[in-house]
Amino acid sequence: MRKRGLLLLLVSAVLTGCQPSDISSIIGDVLDKEEAVEADDAAEAATDAGASDESGAGQSNSAASDEDYGVYEDLISKIKEGLEKEDLKLSELDLSEKTVLPYVPETSEDYKDNEDNDVYGYLTKDLDGNGTKELILGANSYIAGTKVPLGSYDSVIYDIFTLKDGNLVHVLKANKDERYFFAADGEIFKEQGGENVTFPICVVGTFYKFAGDKLDIVDGIRCEFDKETEEDIFYYSTQDPYKDSSNAVSFEKIDEIIDKRCNEFVEFTKFVDSSESAKKATVYTRTMSEGFRYSELGCWVDRYKAYIKFYDDNTGELDLKYNGEGGYYKFTYDENKIHVTGWINNPDAGVGDKIDGIEYEYKIEGNTLKFKDEEGEWSDFVKEEN
Repeated sequence: MRKRGLLLLLVSAVLTGCQPSDISSIIGDVLDKEEAVEADDAAEAATDAGASDESGAGQSNSAASDEDYGVYEDLISKIKEGLEKEDLKLSELDLSEKTVLPYVPETSEDYKDNEDNDVYGYLTKDLDGNGTKELILGANSYIAGTKVPLGSYDSVIYDIFTLKDGNLVHVLKANKDERYFFAADGEIFKEQGGENVTFPICVVGTFYKFAGDKLDIVDGIRCEFDKETEEDIFYYSTQDPYKDSSNAVSFEKIDEIIDKRCNEFVEFTKFVDSSESAKKATVYTRTMSEGFRYSELGCWVDRYKAYIKFYDDNTGELDLKYNGEGGYYKFTYDENKIHVTGWINNPDAGVGDKIDGIEYEYKIEGNTLKFKDEEGEWSDFVKEEN
């Protein structure tokens, strides 16, 4: 199971004295701003084109040919070759550290805790509709041993390249304390924290539109920690999410924005094919949402999937997300009961504690599995394609 860093503190959701804005007005502001930005960009592009003929700056991309994309193929081949030789060096390739380091044996332990179930790969996609496809390097996250997306940070972006005059242009290179994701309506979401923000800011989330060979800001959200109240304060901005404090919103509004715009799953082509389990699993999940403070990136919204995996040999795995310790139950099952046999507290090593006597009731109705927890409460798990 993928570990997302130490979950240190549950975010306080209600702020005294804050005046949350209605989400409809927020989205309305975004749409108004996008129209204004598009008009300004069009005028600026026309001016730049006329003023920069000699230098070449400001020229827009024209649609690329199949031959032009050969530079993408060369880079992908070099990455694959480095992986096969287990010698993918940052110094030799212009790539994000997050793309390179998980594959470098002597340094991969630094990233192992957060990347256990990440599957690294690439894809080409025309991000701005100008006829030229961009090369995007990143990773998908899956429930271990399945093809089921994990729930949060399913499609993380580490590098974006485009073509300009036949040359490779490195548009985006994620730094240590940055994470980029695919968002709705062709947007890209950036989450930044750690050493790249200054206290009391703990994390900033910014929505961008890709344009030519750069990212244009659409809007953003920010979390700050109030030392006096020991609570988290959230802001929304269509101008500068790092500095604008004119629009305080509740955690629920932040959660709403993230939910509507940040749950896009885009599948990468794997650099290395992973071996499939000999056992076939039927997977049922329940999507949950919490606000946490992370050790790396401050406080934010995390969506995760509690899951139940039934293998065809009458064994299974159960992850209810009760304690956030990165482990899961092993069990055997019959038609209506799960019989827990052990707790795996070190998924990487496959070791844990034997358990006897814990049982859970369940029943399956179509694609829904109804699960009865230890307190006698029933909850619904939905069958996933695997």
